[in-house]
Amino acid sequence: MLNVSCTNNGVETNNEAKDGQLDSSSIQKDDTLNFNLTDSIASLYSGIWINDTYLKKVEDSSSVYKNREFNGILFGFGLDKQEVIQGEAVIYGFTQHEGGLEVPIKWYDNLHCFTSNGQIEEYSAIQTPMDVVVIQSNIIEFQFESSHLETYRKVEDDNTVLREILFEGSYIDSLGNEYHLASNGNAIGFEYLNHYSVLYDFGEGLYFDAIFMTVNSDSDHEKIYHYQIANDTLRLFEVTGEFPEYEIGNLSYELIKQKNG
Repeated sequence: MLNVSCTNNGVETNNEAKDGQLDSSSIQKDDTLNFNLTDSIASLYSGIWINDTYLKKVEDSSSVYKNREFNGILFGFGLDKQEVIQGEAVIYGFTQHEGGLEVPIKWYDNLHCFTSNGQIEEYSAIQTPMDVVVIQSNIIEFQFESSHLETYRKVEDDNTVLREILFEGSYIDSLGNEYHLASNGNAIGFEYLNHYSVLYDFGEGLYFDAIFMTVNSDSDHEKIYHYQIANDTLRLFEVTGEFPEYEIGNLSYELIKQKNG
């Protein structure tokens, strides 16, 4: 297991919160910033990260709507590699509804991690000091002095990971017709609808699990379907009405996921 961990008194610790966290009193704002970041470390930190607890709950329940409320400061965030490799970066955080939640962090060689400890700025969206530690190649932790942890998973983007968790694969219906739903949003078998996206920002009358299906990735929404997933069965129900009143209508597709799909 990879562990880019913080250190205390110059000795590298493991990734347990009680050992890996930094005493904020050991960093002052006028400390000299030292960094020696390799491209590989910058690559580990940079990218798009989504709340891992949220994703695990979606995996367990096969529902985004049931998990629209979750414990965590951020739904996700991005880290820019060009900023990271310079040793000073901004966590560009966002919720399901909005972005603009910025948290400045800095790298310290003697700690071997990024931290906001001693660096809290007035505009920071997270005012509690924390260390930002990569514990696996696709897992990052916010480690707070209270021993509280928040874990985030590296993903290609928010919708891609939801499509991968919920839908990616090949399907057939009772007549033997074949369908395919890809993690990149491509859809095959749904007449003229060739692209789909997963709703995760609920509102405007849509208060249930839904996907939007379109002619292509650049077109406006053509059809909305409510989905239900039970084991290997995917059911898609037509959504009727218009903003602000939508209703779940008749069953449009009942598809069985193929094991090799």
